[in-house]
Amino acid sequence: MSGTAIALILAAAIAHASWNLLSKQASASGAAFFLWLMAACSAVLFLPVAIVATILADPHLAGLNWVFLAGTGVLHSGYFLFLQLGYRAGDLSLAYPIGRGTGATLAALAGVALLGERPGLLSVAGILAIIAGVVVIGGKADPVSFGALYFFPFARTLVGCVSGSLDARADFPRYFKHVRSGRLDLSRLVTGRGGLADIEAAFAEMTAGRGIRTLIEPGA
Repeated sequence: MSGTAIALILAAAIAHASWNLLSKQASASGAAFFLWLMAACSAVLFLPVAIVATILADPHLAGLNWVFLAGTGVLHSGYFLFLQLGYRAGDLSLAYPIGRGTGATLAALAGVALLGERPGLLSVAGILAIIAGVVVIGGKADPVSFGALYFFPFARTLVGCVSGSLDARADFPRYFKHVRSGRLDLSRLVTGRGGLADIEAAFAEMTAGRGIRTLIEPGA
């Protein structure tokens, strides 16, 4: 494969990921409006290309061709709508790879089942790798626990992202709903309470590994 082809593939991947990032950000404000705006902009951009292609190729579309064109439009509209709903319900880092990996896997399986394709050993290995990646990403993560003594006495830090690609307008109302319903218990994040006179005792509890966050209330 030439360097030009690799560069074009990478550029397409970056453009596709960027579009999905914009789609995730727009999912909170309204999926229908974003889909309409995307379709309108695409129609305007590709209209000159369609006119030139029609003049040069002079296509003759039969009734069945129009049926497939309409079906493609309906399927893509449904795909975009469900993708928006997925982005609204989950993180981009999870929904994007699952959506892309599942689509590629289904396309490969449809090629075998419907078109009679016979992929080689390398192609089968690639399909299995995609399936394994989707299963690993979509699987439930194993819980990890640390004691307070592991972090604070040695000035260690835990670097990560708590909520993925957070969308405050869409995600915070869900968090508050879970807190009010009791599904999210924030009180468990506080291991102790006390006044100003209890600061040294709080540090002692933390050093002993029995507490990690003590809420200091000056009036207590």
